[in-house]
Amino acid sequence: MNRKIQKLDETVVNRIAAGEIVVRPCAAIKELVENSLDAGAHTIQIHVKQGGLKSIEIRDDGCGISKVDLPLVCQRFATSKLKNFDDLYHLNTYGFRGEALASLSYAGHVKIISKILESPCAYICEYEDEKIRPSTSIKPCAGTNGTLIIIEDLFYNNPIRLKMMKSPSEEYTKMVDCVMKMALRNTHVSFSLKRDTQIESDVHTNGKETTTILQNMKMLYGADMTKDMYETIINTDDTPYKFQCKAYFTGTQYSCSSKTSSNSMTFILFINGRLVDCQPLKKSIQQMYAVLINKQTSPFVYIDLIMDPTTLDVNIHPSKNEVRFLHADPIIVTIVQAIERIIVEKSAKQTTTTTQLTFHMTPTSMALVPPTPKNSVETDTTSKKISSDTTN
Repeated sequence: MNRKIQKLDETVVNRIAAGEIVVRPCAAIKELVENSLDAGAHTIQIHVKQGGLKSIEIRDDGCGISKVDLPLVCQRFATSKLKNFDDLYHLNTYGFRGEALASLSYAGHVKIISKILESPCAYICEYEDEKIRPSTSIKPCAGTNGTLIIIEDLFYNNPIRLKMMKSPSEEYTKMVDCVMKMALRNTHVSFSLKRDTQIESDVHTNGKETTTILQNMKMLYGADMTKDMYETIINTDDTPYKFQCKAYFTGTQYSCSSKTSSNSMTFILFINGRLVDCQPLKKSIQQMYAVLINKQTSPFVYIDLIMDPTTLDVNIHPSKNEVRFLHADPIIVTIVQAIERIIVEKSAKQTTTTTQLTFHMTPTSMALVPPTPKNSVETDTTSKKISSDTTN
């Protein structure tokens, strides 16, 4: 069959691209929260209906969007965070592609109400397929400093995607998980998330400058978790792959049973402040815990990794969920061995008889092999048990 090659219509192209970014309502929440954080917000309030499929509302007290920028805000590749390609290696913002709001305008009905500090009033605008919605315009309205974004009827024009969505309650559960993770690290920001007609928030943090990670952890995940929680700090300034890592992780006494698979683990990873996924690191830690603890328990691991931006590639996928970085193998080995060493040491003190549990990780193959003598990398690591009276 001889088919003539033709260029796709721009609207078709953009709708296809939007499907990569806004995979489900949870992805929309993550993109919008990151925009609020980039705007310097100290308060982020989220309200969703029917698992985000009927509506998503996110309000912040950030810097706001000026009236002159409103015509561009939903256009693809329009951003204030990037000017040239080299800026990718010096990012200090969550967003940079200028695709999130554009994609949302193709996947649902978008309304933005925003006010900057210098403006006497707020302005409201509705969007459709990147552009200001026909028969509407930018209008002045009442409003406080910051931005309110409303997304309605998500995937109304994509019936197949809509049918693939799970129940509203399951979609909402994914949102809760995402917001809890982002709230955990951003201790200076007050987060709240609620659904439908409920009054009480399912996620809530105080957002004070003095709030610590551990205080947020207690508030979000429960005080029981911190009873067997450890902390380690790793500095490798004297190695070719310089990085700093702060990790919180449960030990062998953490008794929360898994509700899913036998090797379920709560794994939260931030690299340079960005919530991301790194499967090699996650699998290495899972394998370590499989040796050390009862298979019926679910470890909790929080890792905050800071590294040179020039060694980090965040432009793997439009969703920005996945990253790759140089020297991945030695970095993973250093982190996993530091966590393992502390768990073994603390476990030995808690039991009268213990078995020496050590292994050598090979992140590339994700296999456990017998330990071999070698010159270990000297790292500056400190650890301490997190007791209940130190996290109040």
